[in-house]
Amino acid sequence: MKDRIRQVREALSLSRQEFAQKLGISVSSIESYEYGRRVPSGAQIELLCRKLGVNEGWMLTGEGEMFVQFTIEKTISRLFDDVAHDPADATRKKIFLGLANLSPEDWETVERILNKMMGKKEEPGQ
Repeated sequence: MKDRIRQVREALSLSRQEFAQKLGISVSSIESYEYGRRVPSGAQIELLCRKLGVNEGWMLTGEGEMFVQFTIEKTISRLFDDVAHDPADATRKKIFLGLANLSPEDWETVERILNKMMGKKEEPGQ
């Protein structure tokens, strides 16, 4: 378990401090898990897997893929949930509130801008 917790943290390129903040636990708890001094509770493992998209089966046994593959809908839902529950994420909250107020015409403009940014050619008549 200790190695898998460290592998997840490193796969996400997070320091122990950042990892602890994402999970809402102390850095000393992360260190204790990674050094094998303590084993996380079932609730802590479930939280880690849910918040970070880790495959719980892999976390418990080391078998399978490290991360769960989410549908686009689940990915968007997780993003909104993370932003909504993070009191320090004022910038993304402002962005989401701004997007929520867009008209259908504004969304078409946003789509054109995104397509241009991604190098997609605009179809004639658009």
